[in-house]
Amino acid sequence: MGWFQRRRDETSTTPASAPDRHAAATRMPEPDTDWADLENVRAEWQGQLEPEAAARLGWNNGSRMFVEGVVPGQRLNVAEYLTRGLAYHLFTPILTDDDALVAAKRVLTLVDQIPDQPAFLADLAPRLARLALAVIRQKGWQPSQLGGDDSVTAEILNARPDGLVLYSARCPGVPIERTWSNFFGDRREQGEVAEQGGGVEYEDSIAIWDDPDVRQICDFPDEQPLPRFFEFNDHPDQLRLVVDFVQRDAQNGEGTSAQSYVDACLAGIRAVEALDSHVHPGWIKFFVCQVDRNNSLLWDQHHQPREVVSAVAEWIVTFIERHGWGPDGRSTPLGQRHGNALAVMAEAADAFTEHRDGARARLLAGVNARPRE
Repeated sequence: MGWFQRRRDETSTTPASAPDRHAAATRMPEPDTDWADLENVRAEWQGQLEPEAAARLGWNNGSRMFVEGVVPGQRLNVAEYLTRGLAYHLFTPILTDDDALVAAKRVLTLVDQIPDQPAFLADLAPRLARLALAVIRQKGWQPSQLGGDDSVTAEILNARPDGLVLYSARCPGVPIERTWSNFFGDRREQGEVAEQGGGVEYEDSIAIWDDPDVRQICDFPDEQPLPRFFEFNDHPDQLRLVVDFVQRDAQNGEGTSAQSYVDACLAGIRAVEALDSHVHPGWIKFFVCQVDRNNSLLWDQHHQPREVVSAVAEWIVTFIERHGWGPDGRSTPLGQRHGNALAVMAEAADAFTEHRDGARARLLAGVNARPRE
């Protein structure tokens, strides 16, 4: 559960000091393999897995050594130990998602500190980092600006521009400065509007973290947003709703089934309807944003089930309007989400879209409450 398990002490903060920011990446040969295709990463590990018991032992030893402190000469060895268990996450996982998340972050932290000389380091280390990045992308843990849920941020965004982590994700013909956006497949860099699916323009150039209410529910260690979910610990009923939604939301990403997106959307609706007027509005705005993102990805990737997509989009539009958070010409985070949902609702329109009260989505989510006036 990425949102609840982030650790603040396992980030790579090594600054770039070389005159040429991408010195090592340009000095080393350009890859001839498209590593943005995860099937190529899987092929790199296919048939290379340790037996499960040995893989668990290696991962466990690597975890212990990392916690105890890794001397420079052992960074590659410890990273390799961690990948013995992590590699299974590309196929049939033997680690929990929580353990895999921690392992992936530790691998990136270690590889980012490994020099590109001697040559054997440059041959072995990128393979380990690439595995971690593939698992991160598969689970949607990358930074939100790259299409993920922010479970892994500093290890990617602060990776040395002249280092082996960045090099591990390079692809032929792609400029170095576009390595991350290419690898994670995000099409909304620097506030650009991307066409999704059948022509719907999804816009999120104003991050939800820029909303004043949402900022009040977050801490910002190292300038990275960290929602204070622990605030729900004293309210078990609220915590259950939040955990149910956040767990479903965090596991969605590339390759996610339509049903997983549907389940996340409905869990989010249940949480919002129950918590609204009982918690800080920043939480409600944040959850509505995540429901919109799941519904937009559902439509973009699957174009079905049309009736659910339409109902959820209708609920988002109705809810935002009822609270006075939009429409506003897409000038605020919630205003943009309102515009996104309105566009999705129009494209997924069915015979019932005219009933703009959100009741269909509440019924699907098992919520009986009537719209608030």
